[in-house]
Amino acid sequence: ADPDLIPAIEANARVLLGPRYYGPPNFSIHNHGLMSNLQLMYAADLINRPAWRQTARTRMVSESSQSFSNIGTSWEQSSMYQEGNATLWGYAADVLDSQAGYEDDAAQIRTIVGRAWAVYSWMTEPDGGIVQIGDADEQPGRPAPASWADRVLRDDQAGWLIGRWSWSDPATNYYTVRYGPGRRAHGQHDRAGGVTWSTQGVRVLVGPGRFAYDSTSPYHAYQISPQSHNVAIPDGRTVSGSAYASITSSKVQGPAHAWNLGDTVYGIAHTRNVNINRDLNQMIATDNFPAASLWRQHWHLDPDWQLTSGGANSTRLTFAHPSGRTLTITTTGRVSSVTLGQTRPPAGWHFPKFGLREWAPEIVIRSYGRANTTTFVLA
Repeated sequence: ADPDLIPAIEANARVLLGPRYYGPPNFSIHNHGLMSNLQLMYAADLINRPAWRQTARTRMVSESSQSFSNIGTSWEQSSMYQEGNATLWGYAADVLDSQAGYEDDAAQIRTIVGRAWAVYSWMTEPDGGIVQIGDADEQPGRPAPASWADRVLRDDQAGWLIGRWSWSDPATNYYTVRYGPGRRAHGQHDRAGGVTWSTQGVRVLVGPGRFAYDSTSPYHAYQISPQSHNVAIPDGRTVSGSAYASITSSKVQGPAHAWNLGDTVYGIAHTRNVNINRDLNQMIATDNFPAASLWRQHWHLDPDWQLTSGGANSTRLTFAHPSGRTLTITTTGRVSSVTLGQTRPPAGWHFPKFGLREWAPEIVIRSYGRANTTTFVLA
């Protein structure tokens, strides 16, 4: 109520109404833009600026439908930011609903938010926590009703594939595959068929999570790099930002799901076949770079796994889990290394929470000029 504060409020509003606004037309749609519009609407109510309110309303209505794919996946490429964006847009709907004449706008946004929450349920693993994809901490998910019947979510716009065989059995097989457009926002370099996999109540193949946003940190470079994901990397090549990865064919059956992917993420053709077998508790991944003479598969296990046999130059590894489960990995390539907690450069790390790191097995398998198949079986 102090009039001396009004010039400062107006000065801040001018920033949000000018070219520095974090949204269209000068920037892509972002949750920071939504936060700006919510503050702009609050300020408009506080000191009676109807034009600010209308601008914020117009932006929110327009940007709500552009913040998610058609089925509700956030463009931020992160399971954790999926929840953050769904929450924030739900709050935007509440704010609009409180304004006379904006009820239809609020209803439109609530429909979009409903789809976003449904996708977040898909991103929730059988153990109740989210799958860590993109910049994401370990955090509770949003389990769906056991009555849900769908077994596969496929979003070709955003590049997310998620499969599971049950919504009530905590021991069900659960997997994700990343593909689609280049890295943006809180995404990481996992789109060349990066996978995660859980079964029998334990996580097997996992994403790195997030350690830092400081671009000078070697752990930040590691967390977003292809090396920290379950992908194949051709020797001597780097990621192309504009290359697109696609699902080329698939076969979804009762006991098994099989997916073929193709991309030129590294500037040359690459194919990956991913096959998940429910009854065998098995995942098989086959990679091929026809134009490359050497490439390496990188695999990242949950930190609870401990190596019990095998090592460099072998074709078979076994790991033990505190639950009593055993993981056997066989490959047509050759194991180059199994690394835990290397610091220079970082390798063999998992980030459960922002700023926290823990050792986790990182397996590198090399292949020379032919398709390489690696099989994971849990017993």
